[in-house]
Amino acid sequence: MAMVRCGPDLYAFDRDLHHLCHIALCAAGERALNQLVFEKILQFLALRTASRVAAGWYHTCVVEADGQLKCFGGNYGRQCEVPADLGPVMAVAAGHFHTCALKADGQVVCFGSNVYGQCKVPPGLAPATAVAAGVNHSCVILSDGTLVCFGNNRAGQCDVPPDLGPVAAVAAGLHHTCALKADGQVVCIGGLGDRSCDVPPELGPVVAIAAGEHHTCALQADGQLVCFGCNLHGQCDVPEDLGPVRAVAAGGAQTCAVKANGEVVCFGYNRYGQCNVPELDSAVSVAVGEGHVCVLQQNGRVSCFGWNHEGQCEAAHPAAKPHLSPSSLLRAPWEFFGALSTLGCLACLG
Repeated sequence: MAMVRCGPDLYAFDRDLHHLCHIALCAAGERALNQLVFEKILQFLALRTASRVAAGWYHTCVVEADGQLKCFGGNYGRQCEVPADLGPVMAVAAGHFHTCALKADGQVVCFGSNVYGQCKVPPGLAPATAVAAGVNHSCVILSDGTLVCFGNNRAGQCDVPPDLGPVAAVAAGLHHTCALKADGQVVCIGGLGDRSCDVPPELGPVVAIAAGEHHTCALQADGQLVCFGCNLHGQCDVPEDLGPVRAVAAGGAQTCAVKANGEVVCFGYNRYGQCNVPELDSAVSVAVGEGHVCVLQQNGRVSCFGWNHEGQCEAAHPAAKPHLSPSSLLRAPWEFFGALSTLGCLACLG
């Protein structure tokens, strides 16, 4: 750690910013911040923004741009205790009390509650390309398109049909699993009679699927969103004026869609305000938990809203912090930016 003096009252400390802020600026009695330093700090933050987000029932997981996985919120089953040796991650899925990560090498690692075997990844799996987590079961798509599910199988949600064929995507709910085949057809298994597996016969070619507790949503190739299953809270009542959609997520008894223009629209159960979408930048994807929603924005930041009783909406990484401006940087955590003097000056060094 290095230290530099800037004026009579200011010292700044090197906190491994890798020579990012090589300039120490200070103006006595003024809060001065050089624009060049500000831009370089933003460049640093951009390296730590998010690339993926997943919402479990009471926790949230974020994959940062460098592949590092961070989880926060409810930790009853230790679903937020990311293994220290996990390594870079490509994708993440969050269930009730468990989390599954798809590593950069195609290996799947699940951690948290394993009461139903939902974290017991079958040995000898070929490299995987996708992972999904239901309430108490998990599903993996292998590189050849084979679907493998494990964990709670009370409703047959892990009984993959032997003639299913190659799968492009998978979604897991409470008691059901839905697979999007390579030809755009949707096949659902399990369900316990909640109609979450009653795929509409007129459903057109599908490009994405999502599963809530008792409902399923399919995004057609034409951008139209279709939802089916339990509709007790209106989670299947797609707004008539929704328009073309480019991403969808379902969780609990609510559904969220990312429109073609990047706007997020949520509908269904709203007791905790999880359908009251705040003002956001253009969205890339959305994740829905039991009572909270998280949005990955185009700028790499994650914003969460809704039920926050376990801190599942309090992202603890830079990607989720409020938008930074020169004035807000003066209140930023010193471990990222250096130390502030009593004069309010910011100093960074390399």
